Amino acid sequence: MARFYGNQGIQSVAVAMSITIFLSSISVIHLALLRRAMHYSAVSANVLVGRAVSVVVAMLLAWAGWGLWALVAGSVAQALTQSIGAWTLCQWIPSRPRRVAGTGSMVKFGLNIYAKYCLHYFGRNMDNVLVGRSFGARSLGFYKKAYDIFVLPANQLNGPLWHVAVSSLSRFKPNSAEYRRYFLGTLSVLAFAGMGVGADITLVAKDLIRLLLGPQWDEAGRIFVFFGPGIGVMLLYGTHGWIHVTIGRVDRWIRWGVVEFVATGLMLLLALRWGPVGMAIAWTASYWILVMPAF
Repeated sequence: MARFYGNQGIQSVAVAMSITIFLSSISVIHLALLRRAMHYSAVSANVLVGRAVSVVVAMLLAWAGWGLWALVAGSVAQALTQSIGAWTLCQWIPSRPRRVAGTGSMVKFGLNIYAKYCLHYFGRNMDNVLVGRSFGARSLGFYKKAYDIFVLPANQLNGPLWHVAVSSLSRFKPNSAEYRRYFLGTLSVLAFAGMGVGADITLVAKDLIRLLLGPQWDEAGRIFVFFGPGIGVMLLYGTHGWIHVTIGRVDRWIRWGVVEFVATGLMLLLALRWGPVGMAIAWTASYWILVMPAF
């Protein structure tokens, strides 16, 4: 990473951030059990406490002069706090590994989902690599801030809804009227909220970013204007995965993930010549182009 970006400071930061991978992984099963039992209030409280600890740690260390290491410490503190909270809320203790019937099919199902998440991760970070490599750290900073606000509604709505919807839809027969009614009801609420939020944020994007971050971030506001029209359709697009997972066809979800990765990647590469603004337009266009084929 340091050689790719031409910045040796990245090396030590990446090593330190890798601690969060271990800390987050030790609580995965506990959080899954809590969500499966629909203890969403406990999971949400755990997330809120972890984020609050992260912000407090980062701010205190920033005031103490730690610089960017304050952000690293905040991320580590969040992962540690949430793992401790998960083990406290769910008292399950893993035993020694042993053979259990049905484990093979469960692992295969999990690996398919993991493969889709890998495609999703690389596809969603390809733009950062291209912008950082082609236009430098300053342009990447403005672009990343605009992108973070772009995906904020989806992360705040689709993230929590994913766990609720998958747990609920899995209890219905795939072709039943209840399944269709539940899914379409959720979709209509997201459409109503998402399109309104997207339109509003697009109109006030520049002023909002100036108000929150100051005039030095005006370039991020200019970039975000081109992200705004994609907010509503992105919320709708994110729900097609619910269907694949709840009917047990994650293999089909992976195949669509490959199509999505290739199509989005080509659009980003073609838009690179127009800089961060072109990348924002490419993201918005990709969601509008892919949403109907995805469903």
